[in-house]
Amino acid sequence: MWPHNEFVGQLEYVQKKLSEHTRSEWVQIADACEVPFSTLKKIGYGQTPTPRSDTVDKIAAYFLKREAREKRRAESRASAG
Repeated sequence: MWPHNEFVGQLEYVQKKLSEHTRSEWVQIADACEVPFSTLKKIGYGQTPTPRSDTVDKIAAYFLKREAREKRRAESRASAG
């Protein structure tokens, strides 16, 4: 378990990233994270003020991995060009 302020920051990060995606993409994100869609939706809409930390961890990890993958692709394209 981490300090409360870190958890709040992680939750805000997850909510921000979800807001950047369409609701139909949320289904795919929920599947990839192995989180029920209804749970992801509640987190995305802010309807769950204190979601489980392991759930937020899974979603945050999904977005962090995705960002890292996109960064590697961009660097690869830049070095190839």
